[in-house]
Amino acid sequence: MIKKSSKSIEVSLKGELLSRKNNKLVRMLRLIWEKPERTRSELGKALNISKVAVRNDVERLLRNGLVREDGPLKAAGGRRPTPLSLSPGLFYSFGIYIRRGWAMLSMLDACSNTIEKQTFHENFATAAECLDFMCVQIAKLRKKHSVSDEKFIGVGISLPGILDQKNGIVISSPTFRKDRDFDLKAFLKNKLGESVVLMNDADLMTVNEHARGKAAEMSDFLYFTCGYGLGIFLNGQLYQGHQGGAGEVGYMQLDRTGEKGPDGRNGTLSGIKPFSMLAATVDGIVKSGGATKVRDYLTKKEPDVTLPMVIRAAKEGDGLSLQIISEYFELIGDAILNLAYIFNPEAIFLDPWTAECPQVTLDIVRRKMGYYGVHNWRLSTEIIPAGYGMADLSEGAALLPVMKYFDKLQSEQYQVKPGHI
Repeated sequence: MIKKSSKSIEVSLKGELLSRKNNKLVRMLRLIWEKPERTRSELGKALNISKVAVRNDVERLLRNGLVREDGPLKAAGGRRPTPLSLSPGLFYSFGIYIRRGWAMLSMLDACSNTIEKQTFHENFATAAECLDFMCVQIAKLRKKHSVSDEKFIGVGISLPGILDQKNGIVISSPTFRKDRDFDLKAFLKNKLGESVVLMNDADLMTVNEHARGKAAEMSDFLYFTCGYGLGIFLNGQLYQGHQGGAGEVGYMQLDRTGEKGPDGRNGTLSGIKPFSMLAATVDGIVKSGGATKVRDYLTKKEPDVTLPMVIRAAKEGDGLSLQIISEYFELIGDAILNLAYIFNPEAIFLDPWTAECPQVTLDIVRRKMGYYGVHNWRLSTEIIPAGYGMADLSEGAALLPVMKYFDKLQSEQYQVKPGHI
């Protein structure tokens, strides 16, 4: 059990500097954390303060060991600017991503460097069993890297499904099929403390892409995952709906005569073409003797077809794999076109793997987007393969408690409601 005083994290960040009177220093630290290698000039512009004020504040942070100077940046001429970053050992955060049958755990330092990343292939009977296991792994990593309570900033957890993210409750998730309305935050309170943040995986992919990926400078974009979740980023912030359930794009009705979906209606995207069945469809063809390169990838250890196998075969020109993926993306393209009309985002991101076989993924969606904007409305939305996907979700989850911490510090200073995340 972790016993943390209300001032424990403030101790780790030299709390005497981060009082209500020093909100500027908190904002400066957050800016440096959000974008490593910020220069003094960039900080001054972002905070609208003078060069002298920036110099004095940065010297104060350097003197107290909160930030460090990195090597000078390249410049066209004159004095080269020196970028700043947080001191790596200032604090540590942990991120967990859980799906049925496997889980990932990452440990990050204050510079968002991955100290360790672990993958576990386990089938847990209950949510409690799974979370107990992950808590043991976190404790091992903390002991291995000597992470004290003062430097332990929190844990972010992500999984698919319908979540009450504000209160930390898993309402319904394919990860924990036997547990409904599971109070994850309460269950972990005595094991990990108060700093536990829960987020749906599609939302987290969106946050990750904005924090570290191709959407860093975008204020309006969507992230369409092939699990038929939708991350929505509007007006500079993540939109989750008033109950946190926005983005279930699999329930978009595309054909009233199609197959029934999970909600009982005909012709929803997840009813017509559930993406989870793509690999199983190819597996059935393989087992019935169909000709496909996927057969070459099967081993005693992996006797069943997986999505990465199908993607690999498509990349290598396998006709069957290309055909089946294209059938899915014909429907996905229709759904994305509908979304573009509704939101008019700057871009819609697809899973990173779509860049490996663009002719049956990105190109199909872009062709469908040719219908976007009748009567010369000059509407434009880019279709882009994301830089960060499912494989990066444990690192993305580890960013969440840091965001929450900075939100808390700033809200306490301003005495206003914390930010969105």
